[in-house]
Amino acid sequence: PDCGGALWEINDDVIPRYRCHTGHVYSGKLLPGNQAEDAEESVWISIRMLEERRNLLLRLSNMQGQMGAEEANDWRRRAEELETHIERLRSLLVSIGKSGAKTAGYE
Repeated sequence: PDCGGALWEINDDVIPRYRCHTGHVYSGKLLPGNQAEDAEESVWISIRMLEERRNLLLRLSNMQGQMGAEEANDWRRRAEELETHIERLRSLLVSIGKSGAKTAGYE
């Protein structure tokens, strides 16, 4: 839910509903979509954080004159590893977006 709290199922209704300790209530029909949106947002935030770290490592690696070549190469290698992870996360988001659109009837 919006508060990030744990949910429990309300069993006294024909339509499945879920409630958190704060009082947020979701129907079984809306909850998966809300959770998917939250998960996607979290992955985008992770990508931005990884990109910032990659950019910092690249800037550090370009300052080779102020450090040894071995250290600069290590920063560059770490930045390349992060780029691999960033691309994997982006691919995941694209595939989630396509499957989510199919499930919702958009494709």
